[in-house]
Amino acid sequence: QHKILVHPHLPPPPAARAFVSASIGATWQQSDFSPSGIASLRKDNSEYGTIAWQLIQQDIIHNDDDDGADISNHECSSSSSYSSLQQQHLQTPISLHDETLDGISCQWVSPSLILGPEIILFLYGGAFVVGGPEDDLSMTSQLALYTGRRVCVPRYRLAPEHPYPAAFNDIVTVYHRLSATHDDDDHQRSPSVGHNDICIVGESA
Repeated sequence: QHKILVHPHLPPPPAARAFVSASIGATWQQSDFSPSGIASLRKDNSEYGTIAWQLIQQDIIHNDDDDGADISNHECSSSSSYSSLQQQHLQTPISLHDETLDGISCQWVSPSLILGPEIILFLYGGAFVVGGPEDDLSMTSQLALYTGRRVCVPRYRLAPEHPYPAAFNDIVTVYHRLSATHDDDDHQRSPSVGHNDICIVGESA
């Protein structure tokens, strides 16, 4: 069995704390699950995800500058809802790229320093109705940084366009693909990677 060493727990950065504090004042509203209502929910979710990702990037840059780390330029690859970020080149120790695994599009979130071959399979929140890898970059980027492992986020199909068990089937497909073989920059292709080498993390889903 492998032991995964993570960075010591750090308190939430001021920007993240302010964002969460502001969220506490939000009011509950009845959701509209009509086609237009779902489109609106997805749009809102993406907008909040963008704000959180921008705050986390600022914190990452600040912390790395303080540590004197070598930072490389990486372009934020994202969906059309992130057009404002697509043109932005930010200095972060995180790289993003897409890969199709057995027909399922996945986003890889990788730290600049990979400490082991283990993979984190991240299932984003949204009740399998809203959400996407880009919406949870504020979380997956920190998972990658604190663990030194690559994070795989599948773009599983969402309801109601794709009813249950479409999302579940997509996740299982990606899991089996990852458990069979994987490779990364620092670790050459490793056949027959055991299931213990994959950590499954879910956020609300």
